[in-house]
Amino acid sequence: MATNVQGVEKALGGLTPEDRSVLRQSITTVGDLMSAKVATMRPDQPVSDAINLFGERQFRHLIVADGGKLAGILSDRDVLRYCIRNRDGGSSPVSGVMTRDPLTVGPGSSVSTAIQLMMSKRINCVPVVDGARMVLGILTTTDLLRALYAVQYWLERNAAALVV
Repeated sequence: MATNVQGVEKALGGLTPEDRSVLRQSITTVGDLMSAKVATMRPDQPVSDAINLFGERQFRHLIVADGGKLAGILSDRDVLRYCIRNRDGGSSPVSGVMTRDPLTVGPGSSVSTAIQLMMSKRINCVPVVDGARMVLGILTTTDLLRALYAVQYWLERNAAALVV
């Protein structure tokens, strides 16, 4: 085992600046991985507005905020369930469909903490908020897969150096 540790240390010591950048971007805090450009809605907006946003853009979650402060989260699945049960054309406010008080993380949270939370609660995203619950971004499974890809790609490119 000591030989493997030495091999890993040797490989990490010989990183190129590009590799260091890839690993730094991949093994870091939630704030570095989150999507800062977040689609938001107000709680009083109709579900039809959410349907339009989901149709226009390629994402599956909307942050519901009131004055920048987190009020809830709305997923495309929430909207689908709503549409199946209601034939009102989406006139109800999103506040009646959203998940209130969703689980959150702070930007300084470790990535492993966020992953553990998402896996244990079987959720696909967490809003990223500050101490006053002001929305800073969102961390999604896509963000996590992007980071995993960077690490995996680096490992595959450098696997020969890790084998001792």
